Amino acid sequence: NTVADVNQSLVDDGLVDKEKIGGSNYFWSFPGKRDRMMQIKHEQTLSAIEDLKGKVAEASARLADAKRGREDEGGERAKKLA
Repeated sequence: NTVADVNQSLVDDGLVDKEKIGGSNYFWSFPGKRDRMMQIKHEQTLSAIEDLKGKVAEASARLADAKRGREDEGGERAKKLA
């Protein structure tokens, strides 16, 4: 890998910024940028988890509603299926 390839991969990953000024390419990175990116990703993950917890609770409630009234009293369902 050449230096240009490594620089381009860092730019693609968002770890390094690149600016073309005149005929030169300038690369730089701020120390806190990676930390901030990780913090944003963490917040998004926590938000997604909360959304999924709500969906699971909703699905569980719907399942409980669907099961209500379908209880098999005395094993009649099994006898009828046999």
